[in-house]
Amino acid sequence: RKKQVKKIYNGYIFQVYAQYYGLTELGYEVKKIIIHSLDDNKNYFIKLPSEDNEMKEKFDKLIYDIHNFNIENFIQTDMKKCANCIYEPSCDRSSFKNDNIVVRGNDSKIKFQLSCYSLFAIYIIGGFELTSGIIEKSKKFGFSILLFTYSFKLYASINFKLEGNTLLRKKQYCTTNSLYIAKKIIINKIENQRDILYKLRDKTVYDGIINLDTQIQKLNLDDTLTNYQIMGIEGISAKVYFNRLYKEVIKIK
Repeated sequence: RKKQVKKIYNGYIFQVYAQYYGLTELGYEVKKIIIHSLDDNKNYFIKLPSEDNEMKEKFDKLIYDIHNFNIENFIQTDMKKCANCIYEPSCDRSSFKNDNIVVRGNDSKIKFQLSCYSLFAIYIIGGFELTSGIIEKSKKFGFSILLFTYSFKLYASINFKLEGNTLLRKKQYCTTNSLYIAKKIIINKIENQRDILYKLRDKTVYDGIINLDTQIQKLNLDDTLTNYQIMGIEGISAKVYFNRLYKEVIKIK
């Protein structure tokens, strides 16, 4: 039974074939197969597998393809299936090819490709589905997977130790321009806060957006800032951001 049937797709037939073989393996005798449409109370008679060799061969091929399916090598080429799939918004379009991570768009064309040897971390924002292949590669090549909410709050991570990347470690721990790196990190943080306020489309937070732009300009233009002044700008920006982001909560309190 299905709520509404407008056309008998192969998938419908494969579903009842699976039920047919399940019943016969349990010792039941199946004399006929009917798909019933509840909305219009229509019955659609389906031939038994023994009566439809063409459809049976398609079903056997499907079972074979399922047994031999490899998610890492799969590329969806039928975009109509993606468009009508309920899981499409959270579909993982990443795959691996010769130790390269590949990300494809809705048209299956490659949008991004990078060697796993050069990959430091994967940042995932919002809802998602993650394949075991990515986790396996993460462990093999030592890159981390960091999970964020839509407001860029880190809530979980999958971390693996990276061995032998001496050049990266040297850059991290032996740099003499640490204030420059700190400023860039804080600038990126404030820019993210500003962008989130902008996406609220609320005129009452525009003053906060202007304020955050001012703090960004200070960091970009003033090369004499000390680490304490940079921390102060970060604190001011955080106060501006959170007071406007959660202003409704503050009002209720």
